[in-house]
Amino acid sequence: MQFAINNGWRDDDPTTSIKVKRQKSEGIHAWTDQEIDKYLLKWGSGTIQRLAMSLMLYTGQRRSDVVRMGPGDVQNGMIYVRQEKTDACLWIPLHSELQDVTQIMGGGQSNVFIQIAGWQLIYFEWFL
Repeated sequence: MQFAINNGWRDDDPTTSIKVKRQKSEGIHAWTDQEIDKYLLKWGSGTIQRLAMSLMLYTGQRRSDVVRMGPGDVQNGMIYVRQEKTDACLWIPLHSELQDVTQIMGGGQSNVFIQIAGWQLIYFEWFL
């Protein structure tokens, strides 16, 4: 609402009296080894689902960083990422499984998901 007020679209904030009820949560469930194995069996090498899982699993990066990784970020057995949240620059050694998967991606500088499927977060929401 502050955006609307700051831009002159509203004079007041009708949401000020609304109290947000926080729900207790234990956070996001971390996948077990069995769940990961089941997923990897279902989605074989060469699938976009396997690529996404491999990038997440073998780089340990946040989804917001993985979706910006592309073939141009892979050099000399390492993958470069500038983390969106912390702005930290990292060179991550490619796990052997990830080396195989990145070869499937091909060359070029475009984003991994744009190059392969034309989508970004939609795919992540779908299979993670």
